Amino acid sequence: MNSLKAIASGIFFVIVAILVLQLTFILVAVGYNSLATSYPRLHSIATALKFVAIFPAIFGVMFLGGYITGNLSTSNVLIHCAIVGLISSVAFLWVALENAELSIIGIALTILMFIATMLGGKYSKSES
Repeated sequence: MNSLKAIASGIFFVIVAILVLQLTFILVAVGYNSLATSYPRLHSIATALKFVAIFPAIFGVMFLGGYITGNLSTSNVLIHCAIVGLISSVAFLWVALENAELSIIGIALTILMFIATMLGGKYSKSES
């Protein structure tokens, strides 16, 4: 029962936090586009700015998801974190691929999400 609770809590946290990040990104993007109409030079850095902001934020969310899973798990922490990382990253990729095709950045982000979850679980047990 603890395994199920740990996995469900990690996945729930990741889903809610990713949705909050997406909402924040949309709000920032609207403001950025409004600002970019006045300053055309901002259009050239838009793509780089997205990746500089998104990758660390998603890494942090997945790390915390793994940390929560690791704290709630009594045994087999890395297996539980691997399940949370796999389900969360595949779900994220599946939703993202609905209207697009798979890219190198999408694959890199999925791998980063999985690794971050595992690191969060490992950190939660090394702290105890």
